[in-house]
This record gives sequence, structure tokens and C-alpha cells, in this order.
Amino acid sequence: MTAPLAGLRSIAQRFGLSLGDGLLLIWFSINTGVLLAPFIRYPWILGGDAVVYAESAGLWLAGKDPWGPLPDTAVTLVSHPHLLLFYAPFAGLPTIITGFTWAFSLLALSAVALRRLGLPLWWLAFPPLVDAIRWGSSDALVFALLVLGPRWLAPIAKPYTAFPLLGDRRWRDITIALAVGLVATFFLPWQLFLSHLPDLATEIGLNAQDLSVFGEPAAMIVAVAAIAALGWRRGLWLATPVLWPFTQLHYAAMTIPALTRSVAFFFAVPIPGAPHVGVVVAAILARVAPSLDPLIVRSAAEPGPKQTS
Repeated sequence: MTAPLAGLRSIAQRFGLSLGDGLLLIWFSINTGVLLAPFIRYPWILGGDAVVYAESAGLWLAGKDPWGPLPDTAVTLVSHPHLLLFYAPFAGLPTIITGFTWAFSLLALSAVALRRLGLPLWWLAFPPLVDAIRWGSSDALVFALLVLGPRWLAPIAKPYTAFPLLGDRRWRDITIALAVGLVATFFLPWQLFLSHLPDLATEIGLNAQDLSVFGEPAAMIVAVAAIAALGWRRGLWLATPVLWPFTQLHYAAMTIPALTRSVAFFFAVPIPGAPHVGVVVAAILARVAPSLDPLIVRSAAEPGPKQTS
């Protein structure tokens, strides 16, 4: 085993990488290749989620039901009303413009966020981030918002981004998010959304990857213990992929500031329970051999960007 590892280390060093980073990049590339393969053959589906959200926002703006089947398709919106605000400016635009604009804008924002964290751009190959970008999902947007700001905007798009804000004790951002979200509630179609909720729950249950251990009491207890062992501040950044109901691969895109290599390895695969294994392994390593599994954002003592007064 020594000779192959030495060879891999030598190859990694040629590209300015440590052995651990080189192996992680290979792992990312394999999984990212699987994610992107359909888009090579069918490039027009790039940003497909953004297209659905924008068309649904158009129905809402026209006084119609945004959770009904979209015209000429059986696809329906599966999202809370506040997310419509982010896609409403694209309502009525040609679908290919909407999809490509969202995908490439998210790619650019993610690159800027990674550089702000001091990470190399090969982290753009992190599969949850790739998954979010390829579909034009706001999970890549909230990653950028949590790093670059305004951070209070993130929970309005994705409520579970409140966990990292709680972990970083960003009370001001949480207060603003609650206030803006409450005001928006008065003109968003929440009553219509609630009337569709049983059907949406069924739709999510049938189609979601469901990578978390939500609903499994024993596994949830172990997950909470692992998160606590990592420290609540860092643990709350990692909690969503492990404990949120019906977790999708792209939900982990926002966790980059709190990752170690071990967590990133398991967060990179769309296998049910993999995020749970990742945080448990990280918690064990943090206790027995912390030097083997350091935070990838080495310039900061804490996972989030430093607080400013």
C-alpha cells in the first residue's frame, strides 16, 4: 500500500494538493461526473428547477394557482410561497434564458464565496454544490448569501439556513429575516399553499431522495449527540443534511464552511444515511485524532465568516 500512496501523493503534489485533498477531488469528480452526465446529452435542461419556479411565480403574478400543474406539463411546484419572490423577476422569460442565467449566475456566486472562504476553486466540484447549480436551485444561492451576505435573506429562501445563523449567533440577521418574512406573508398565497399541503407532502415523499435520518428515533439521537460533540456552533451548520425531513443532496451545499474531509466525503454521495455517517465519523475523529480531520476552512477558528460589528 505504501508505493501506491506514494505515487498518489506525488501526483497530488504536482497539482499543488495534499494527498487528502487529491483523493477528495477524485471522489468529488466521480460523483460530479454522474450528476452532470445527463446535461451533456440534454444541455437544455440546465437550470430546470429555476424554470419551474419562474413559471410558477408567473402563475402567481397572474392570479392563478402556482401549485397547479404547469402549462403543457404535469410538473408542479414543490416549495413554500416565499421562494416565489426569488424567481418572480424571471416570470415570462424564455425557459432556456431562465435556466442558463440561474445556473451560470449560481456558478459565479459560488466561486466568489469559495474564494472568500479561502478555498480553491476545485471545491466547485463538491457534488451538493454541483447538484444545486445544475438545477438552478436556491441552495447554491443561500450558500453564497451565508458567506457573502446579506445573510438575513437566506432563511427567507430556505428556512433551514436559520440553523447556521443560530450557530453563529447572528441575532440581527435572524430578526431581520423574521420581520421581512412576516411582512411578505401578508401578500404571498399561503392559504392556497396550505390547501395543497397534503398533496405536496405526498409528492415529496414519492420523489425525494430522503438522505437524512429524520423519523428514525435511535439514529436521530445518535446524530444529535454527534452534532453536540462537534460543538453546537459547528454542528448547527451540519445539522440540515442529517436531520431535516426529505433531505436532498443539494441541501448540503451550504455546509461548506463547516466541513472536514470526512464529512465532505459522506455529504458528497446521494445515499440515504450517508450524512449521518459523516457527522458521526467526524465527531469520533474530533475526539480521538483531530489532527487527521481538520476544518477545510483553516483560516477561521469557527465555521462561519467572522462576525463584524
